[in-house]
Amino acid sequence: PRELVEKLHIPVLPYVVHTERGDFLDGIETDSDGVLSYIKDGQHQAKSGAPSVEAYESFFAELLTRSQYIIHITMTSSASRGFEYASQAARSFYNVIIVDSAQLSSGTGLLVLAAYEQLVNQGASVYTVAEKLEALKKRLSTSFVMDSTDYLARSGRISSRVSAFCKALLLHPVIVIKKGRMTVGSIKIGRRSAVWKRYIRSCLKSGAIDRRRLFVTYAGLTPDDLEVIQEEVNACMHFEEIYFVKASPAVSINCGPGTFGLLFAYR
Repeated sequence: PRELVEKLHIPVLPYVVHTERGDFLDGIETDSDGVLSYIKDGQHQAKSGAPSVEAYESFFAELLTRSQYIIHITMTSSASRGFEYASQAARSFYNVIIVDSAQLSSGTGLLVLAAYEQLVNQGASVYTVAEKLEALKKRLSTSFVMDSTDYLARSGRISSRVSAFCKALLLHPVIVIKKGRMTVGSIKIGRRSAVWKRYIRSCLKSGAIDRRRLFVTYAGLTPDDLEVIQEEVNACMHFEEIYFVKASPAVSINCGPGTFGLLFAYR
């Protein structure tokens, strides 16, 4: 979330959104709302891409003027080439550690906050933190419930015939991240309000959830929608902090508006 990035002074190297009209820095020159507006008519396409190796090298070099070591946490290597490019750039330095989050943007954010807490509050070494992150990423839960399969069909992940079938039967896929890859975890059937309730309750049924922090990542939802989600979450489980975060373009382009997900860690 932007407020945490600014409050904790966490350096971020933005991804790039590629369109027919040019390339735009995610979170600076465009965001998920802008991307969804651009591609909504089906006449335009957009895709999210990692920064170049040269951009990573410049990013690391600038940070090393202020830091002795860097831990850089990338999005899952199965979804972009960020880990590959960052690892190539890190070869130019002896003190840059690259961690593949095996997550998308908000899951990566949970790891970033965990690293910050260990480094600043606990005084752990960068190598200890890197080891702990490898263990923590296996305890993260990342999933999204989709309002429509139209955008999966557009991106070629499913056929238009399958998408039409899902729409006719009110089928809503739940996308989960397993071992760094997006896959369909389950199917919810029914209208939006009922599907949302069942999805939230199914996510928050375990007593082993770390209740300190919950990320709600969303695309194309209204403030009223977010209020409904928060009320249902609060009815299921109390979290010390709940952050609502706009989805990255990588999620929005594939999942479309009306998508949201719950992201948290298990103890």
